[in-house]
Amino acid sequence: MTSAPAVLVVGAGPVGLTLALELARRDTPVRVIDAAAGPAPTSRALATHARTLETYDQMGVLPAMLALGRRVEAFTLHQNGARLARLGANYRRLPTRFPYTLMIDQQRTEQVLTAALSRHGVEVEWGVALEHLTRRPDGVDVELRDGAGPQRLRVPWLVGCDGGHSTVRKQLDLRLIGESTETWLIADAEVEADLAQDSIHWLRTRAGTLMAVPYPEPGRWRLLDTTAAAQGGADADATDTDTIDPDAVAARFSARLGDGLGSPVRVATPTWVSVFTIQQRLLPDMRAGRCFVAGDAAHVHSPASGQGMNTGIQDA
Repeated sequence: MTSAPAVLVVGAGPVGLTLALELARRDTPVRVIDAAAGPAPTSRALATHARTLETYDQMGVLPAMLALGRRVEAFTLHQNGARLARLGANYRRLPTRFPYTLMIDQQRTEQVLTAALSRHGVEVEWGVALEHLTRRPDGVDVELRDGAGPQRLRVPWLVGCDGGHSTVRKQLDLRLIGESTETWLIADAEVEADLAQDSIHWLRTRAGTLMAVPYPEPGRWRLLDTTAAAQGGADADATDTDTIDPDAVAARFSARLGDGLGSPVRVATPTWVSVFTIQQRLLPDMRAGRCFVAGDAAHVHSPASGQGMNTGIQDA
């Protein structure tokens, strides 16, 4: 059986990277594996809140995050072509040194965390999948598989940071409890519109509600349509689905945003489209012996307030 580090982290998203970095900073031997061939080419999480910025500051990665992100200063409400209100998003009355939301796409967040982890001598092992685990009183026996074949080792501790479809959670037979609600469509695209990019925008139209969230890059937005899968005809549980025509999505958002703003809007063909059913679920217990789960493996949220990645990083 192969020798092992003190902690095996399964999953190299923001949660797994945060956990591994915090362990490495404390001189705890850690190994990070991920079944994917490499970092994700798209970004799920975007909003980074004050408590997470405080955590980044403690970890020593805050300056790099701030340099790559955009501060959001307001929340603007629109209805049927009229701007109703621009609400300030300054949280200086709260006990934090970072009274704002930082918009930084998940790809950049992962790049910063991966670089920091590398400086501590730990590299992510891509293309290494957890096949099986067996709990022991003094550790966890695991079977991994990569391009060279299977590996077997015993680790003192194992943490599953492997997302909503977590293999670790399933292997531990832990069950998420909660409910599913409405289905949303999400798209990332360049947008030509009269939208201030220092604000999140909530637009009520005759056909339903839209949200526009700014990316750090000028003119790039995350768009959310809350009306029953946006009539996309896709499986409600699908993600990164190929069954939706991105040009049709662009046309739909162009018309709907124009209706909400009362002016012409052009949405370019999205670089990413996903349809998903909002989940509100969590585990009653995030630990089983010497195994833990964290982030989306342990709890899943509506994306409306951007809490998924933030709570996961705080788990780690």
